[in-house]
Parts: sequence; C-alpha cells; structure tokens
Amino acid sequence: MKRIISLCSTLALTLAASSAQAVNYAGNTFEIEMIVFERPQGMERTAETWPAAPRLQYPSKWVDFATLQASPPPPSTEEALSLVELTSTSEPTESLQEAQNGFELAVEATPTAPKLLLSPTASILGNKAAAISRAGDRVLFHKAWRQVLKSKKNSPAILINGGSQLSGHSQLEGYITLSVSRYLHISTNLWLSDFNTPTGEQGILLPQRPHNKTEKHLQVSTNSKSAIDTTHTQNAGFELGDQQNGMGTYEPFTLSEPSLVKEEPLYVARVSRLQHDRRLRSGQLHYIDHPEFGILIEIRTVAKPKKENKLKIDTPESNTEASSSH
Repeated sequence: MKRIISLCSTLALTLAASSAQAVNYAGNTFEIEMIVFERPQGMERTAETWPAAPRLQYPSKWVDFATLQASPPPPSTEEALSLVELTSTSEPTESLQEAQNGFELAVEATPTAPKLLLSPTASILGNKAAAISRAGDRVLFHKAWRQVLKSKKNSPAILINGGSQLSGHSQLEGYITLSVSRYLHISTNLWLSDFNTPTGEQGILLPQRPHNKTEKHLQVSTNSKSAIDTTHTQNAGFELGDQQNGMGTYEPFTLSEPSLVKEEPLYVARVSRLQHDRRLRSGQLHYIDHPEFGILIEIRTVAKPKKENKLKIDTPESNTEASSSH
C-alpha cells in the first residue's frame, strides 16, 4: 500500500512539473530560425508516389512577415491638446527650460507606427545555409524572427513562400504553425510546385495565397494654430513656429485586413507536399526530411531583461535606530 501511495505521489509531482513547464513556456518570446531547401531531382530519385490531386488550401487564421502588431488607437486632437495644456502653467515666470520640457513631453506622447508581429532578428545559421548550397541543394527560404508562442488553439499559421515566381505564385508555398503545450511543437503544411512541366486545366490548381488588403494611410495631426495658446511660450522666450504644425503629427502607417488578391488561376503538373507534426526542444537544431525538400529549424529562448535591484536609501530614522541598537 505504501508503495502504491509513493508511486501516485511521484506521478502527481511529475504531472505538476510538466504543467508548470507548459505554463512557463506559454506567452514567452522565442527566436525562430528556419531554412527550407530544395533537392534537385529529388522526385526522380525516389520510388514514392504522390497524390494526383492533393487538396491544397490556406487556413482562415494566419499571419505573415508583413503583419503588424495590434496597437492602441492614437489620441484624438483634444487629447493631444490637453497634454500641451497640462505641461503649461498660468504663471509667466516659468523658465525657458521648463517650457521646453513641457513641449518635449507632448511630442514624446505622440504614438509611433506599429511594429511587425514577427520581428526580424539576427541569423546564426548562415553557415548551414552556405553548406546546403555547396552540397548542390537550393535554399528557398531562410528567415530568423522573434515570436510570442501560445497554445495551439491560439496560434495562427505563418505563411511561407520562396523560390521561383510564376503568375503570382511561388515555387514554395504553404504555412507552418508554432505552438506550445507541454512542449514546443511545429506543424507544417508546405507544398513545392513543379513550374518546369507545362500543363493545362487538367493539372493541379494552386490555391490563392491570402494577402493583406492595403487601405488608405492614417495620419493624426494637431496642427490647429487657433487651438493652442502660444502666449505663454512666447513669454518664455521662444516660439513654436513650424514645430506647432508637426507637434501632434507622426509618420502615417497603413491599416491592413486579410483579403484575397485576384490572380489568374495557375495549374501545375506536379506538387510535392510536406505535412509533418513534431515536438521540438529549444536550443537544438531540428531537421525535417522529405525526398523533394527539407527543413532546418531552431527555436531559441530569449533571456528576459533583468530587473534592476532597488537600492536601499538610509534615512535619518534608520540611522538613529541602528546607532541606538549598539
């Protein structure tokens, strides 16, 4: 009986440790680097047969390397003007430095353009890509980026493309999904098209790749001269001048939403497909094999910024207590 209780306790501790590991991974930022390469004559050298009409399609939930991070809406004109008013006082004796500080605060409060969701980072597998090329294979895709990994149900597909171009399509197309549960996981659905063999509508129809629909530029400006009282800044010894027109203005950025760009249908004679699910370990280079093309991928942890230690400041009271204790 004691042995059974001991085994149950050990199992419970193991499950708790596994759950803790998953919780610690979820929401963390990782560096991902991936290389996809083609093996020339790969299909001719293998005895495997390929589906005559594979079902190729893109998921509805996706991102690509041009997708922007979600950002809060920019402040309205009234909010921007209130920042200027809050940084000013009614006393005409304010120094020039204080007035300039107030102006700088208003400028710093201006929103900036959104950042990329998959932010580029430095590559460290360049030697691997060079070795692949020297071996006679062809690199189709090589990128390194940072990404916040989430659970599988919350992880969007990442669109991948590379290689030769034909009628709006790439030789390499498809997507991967990176997620975390108890471990890091990758799920691939990539296809490599044969652009060299002519074919008609009897061939394989390639799906249209989703794209971001470009909308008009959004720009917020607070260049209303009548709305800003410049009397106080003039008394302080400087004028806003042209700065007034740009104080609430920032570089325009583009809002995007997913859509399909209308393209002519493209049929190809042959498509090889790499569908694979694998558990990964951080810090290790993983190889996903296929007769026609292959994948090298490495996921690296990103060190969290160290928290600054708070310095203890001695007060007269603490010094008095310390001296009285002796």
